[in-house]
Amino acid sequence: MTLEQIRASDKDFLIPADIAEVLDCNPHSIRIEAANGTLPFHAIRVGSRTKIPRMAFLAWMDGTDTNENRAIASSADGQPGADQTER
Repeated sequence: MTLEQIRASDKDFLIPADIAEVLDCNPHSIRIEAANGTLPFHAIRVGSRTKIPRMAFLAWMDGTDTNENRAIASSADGQPGADQTER
């Protein structure tokens, strides 16, 4: 899918194949990153399946994702954790 198709979609959840074209990567790489918890946007693992909330993905693409802000606010010292990556 293209980014425009994802924006126009009424699907609540995307699969790795849906976003692979936009990210210019292999869907399997997205699955691996989801399993490792290293995607820069929220992903849900259901058994062996990977689901990506469409709105979370779009927020990340638009630069309006607030996951980093929530992680910083919830850390004890106010500093980002070692597992946080920059975009």
